[in-house]
Amino acid sequence: KGQKKLQIKLQIKMETAPKNEAAKVKESEKIKMLGKLYGVGVGPGDPQLLTLKAHRLLTTVPVVYVPKSGEESGSFALSIIDPFLDRGRQEVIDLLFPMCKDQSGLAQFWEKSVGLLLDRLEKGLDVACVCIGDPLLYSTFSYLLERIIARRPDLPVEIIPGVTSISACAASVALPLVKAGETLAVIPATYEPEAVRGLLRQFDALALMKVNRVIDQILPMLEEMGIRDHAVFISRCGTDQQEIVWDLDSLKGKELNYHSILLIRTKEPIARRASGALSEKKSHV
Repeated sequence: KGQKKLQIKLQIKMETAPKNEAAKVKESEKIKMLGKLYGVGVGPGDPQLLTLKAHRLLTTVPVVYVPKSGEESGSFALSIIDPFLDRGRQEVIDLLFPMCKDQSGLAQFWEKSVGLLLDRLEKGLDVACVCIGDPLLYSTFSYLLERIIARRPDLPVEIIPGVTSISACAASVALPLVKAGETLAVIPATYEPEAVRGLLRQFDALALMKVNRVIDQILPMLEEMGIRDHAVFISRCGTDQQEIVWDLDSLKGKELNYHSILLIRTKEPIARRASGALSEKKSHV
């Protein structure tokens, strides 16, 4: 009786083994067919700030996706890397993301972009998705990454970090943002200006990103708190249109560029200095 049971078990094992092996091979081939997704930070605007790793990848990867807002005639990220691309052997595809505070309104655009990415990845092509600054700091790539992993958890992903606009702006005026045990707050464009007042009291340094739309509300606050000379405005950092503005009153009522940052040291004034000929040329006192 015992031998008969053993024979039955062995027979079942022998019959199912080929099927299991075939399934494993099929799954392995499926994974092998998938291309690799690269999130690539291209820095704040100066092509010379592109990392060596990012440069190597962008000159070899077969497909490059570039973000583009509905308000742009071109892509800022593409303008940084375009000199390194070979259109003859590389496919460059726009990913459209209209400028919109309500993320729910962008759902259709995220889904369409994920579909475009998967179309190439599931054909076994490696894909680089580029973004300004760093891929994981206030980047459109973060939203894409969440959605594409939800649909394909088996997708291989690699992140290539980039120089952030915050670092580049601080470097353009030779400003140590924080030292020793000091604290830094990085605030996005969606903040409420009044909420900044509490942060100015709480942190040693602040980086107000995309400050162009709220500058007229922020300046009176700095004046009231006696720290107007503790701040510097930098726009389009690293490009030939870079501006460094120390006289913050000159910004009142002006239409400012979207790619702008206000750096603030709350405990001490910022020394008016610039590092590099580009910064000095475009600096306004």
